[in-house]
Amino acid sequence: MAVNIALWLLMLVAVTLYHQGRPDVMTGLQEYWGMTGRDEWVESYYTWLVRLLQFCLVVSLFTFYLRIKRSRRQQDYLGVNLIFLIVIVAISLFTLLV
Repeated sequence: MAVNIALWLLMLVAVTLYHQGRPDVMTGLQEYWGMTGRDEWVESYYTWLVRLLQFCLVVSLFTFYLRIKRSRRQQDYLGVNLIFLIVIVAISLFTLLV
């Protein structure tokens, strides 16, 4: 349980890194007014974001593996929030690296 909470908090940190490091989306109105924005990622934020997502994925998969191995009954809780976290992190990594 504590690992799940820690991983979700790390995911919030990853979302913050994404928000701070991503290229700026410039609208037509901003271009008309002559405002400028970043066209590329801030390299340090991007590097930490990818590392953090990789760490979250590895720990999540390991935790999911342990949950399956330690389950003694078929009615035990599967950990749906952990599955959601694995899917979100995997899609995020795939999107960033492709």
